[in-house]
Amino acid sequence: MARAAALVLFAEGLGVAAPNRLLGVLVDRQHMSPAGLDPHTAPVSSKGAGIVFGLCSALCGTVAPPAALRDRAPSGAGRVLPIGAAVVHAPPGAVAWGPVGVSASLLWWRCSP
Repeated sequence: MARAAALVLFAEGLGVAAPNRLLGVLVDRQHMSPAGLDPHTAPVSSKGAGIVFGLCSALCGTVAPPAALRDRAPSGAGRVLPIGAAVVHAPPGAVAWGPVGVSASLLWWRCSP
C-alpha cells in the first residue's frame, strides 16, 4: 500500500509541475504584463510554483514507504510535510466541490469498490 501511495504522490508531483510549466511557457510567449508587472514575473512565478509543489508531492512520496515499513507515523519533517501538503490541497478541493456538487461525489463513492 505504501508503494502505491508513493507512486500516486510522484505522479501527482508530475501532474502539478507539468501544467504549471506549460502555463509559464504560454504566458512567456504572450509577453503578458498584468497590472504593469515585469513580463517575466508571471512565467517565472508559474514555473517556480510548479517546481515547489511538485517537489513537495514527491517528498511526501518518499515519506510514505519508510513509515509503512516501520509501522509508525513519521516524525519531525516527515510529519510536517504531509500535513502541509494536505493544507495546500484543501482549498482547491473545496473550490472544486462547489461547481461539481455533492451528487458527483456521492456517485464516485457509490461506484468505487
